[in-house]
Amino acid sequence: MPDTAPILPVPDDGDDRALRRLGAEHGILLDAYRALCRTPPIADEPLDRLTQALTELEECVAGLPAHSAAGLLVRLRVLWAALDHTDASLFRPPGSEAGIVHRLVRRALDDARRLAERW
Repeated sequence: MPDTAPILPVPDDGDDRALRRLGAEHGILLDAYRALCRTPPIADEPLDRLTQALTELEECVAGLPAHSAAGLLVRLRVLWAALDHTDASLFRPPGSEAGIVHRLVRRALDDARRLAERW
């Protein structure tokens, strides 16, 4: 399981290195969260620690501005995860029955991914 030690505030470095690093850490924790959700019921403590670590990372990402499409992509991925932590929707695009907020955020995420790939 990933380290869930408290995350220290990250200064804005004028580019997206810190934001991309936090995004990578968030992705690792999200993968661990997903794996834990798919295991037989266990004690709440590991899931609570992962949730706390994800929340702390989300706070750090919210505090850093994006300077490029890659940085915006990180922020949108974190926003997508913050919108819905259920395994059923977190790791796939929303269906036509999803609410407008989920569809708009997911489409903005897809746009940011496409723009980031151009650069």
